[in-house]
Amino acid sequence: MYISRLEAWGLVKNKKVGDMVFLMHKYQQRQALGKNTAFTVRGKEISYEKVKYYFEKRKKSLDMTESQPSTPPHILYRTPSPPPTFLVSENLFMSIKEFYEMSYASGLWRIDGAICINNNTGETEVGHLDGFLSSCQSATNLIEKKSYVEARRM
Repeated sequence: MYISRLEAWGLVKNKKVGDMVFLMHKYQQRQALGKNTAFTVRGKEISYEKVKYYFEKRKKSLDMTESQPSTPPHILYRTPSPPPTFLVSENLFMSIKEFYEMSYASGLWRIDGAICINNNTGETEVGHLDGFLSSCQSATNLIEKKSYVEARRM
């Protein structure tokens, strides 16, 4: 009784052969087009590595001459989103925030021109400012070259 209910609700434990065949076909088809693919089967993400492992474990080969099965209703596939990249302005604000929090909030550092001076020892540190100034200079150079997209994504 409970097994039929679980299946009716779309809750199954094991991967189905037909699903895995579809995933492998679709992955290879999209790879040929140069597209990355992310799969969701019954609401759960399935990586290509798991699909590949499935066939390796069972020592099954996939006959690519077979016609591709139609997309089952419980399987979704898409091109994954690219990893997030910070925009130049975000990097600058993050650098300023880190610089401020680490250097000034503790009262350990003070600024004198372009140099940070340690109030306790008198030692100087230009590393934090160098990163900040380098980001500003790189963004400015790209903008002057009219490379706006690259400047935003630096």
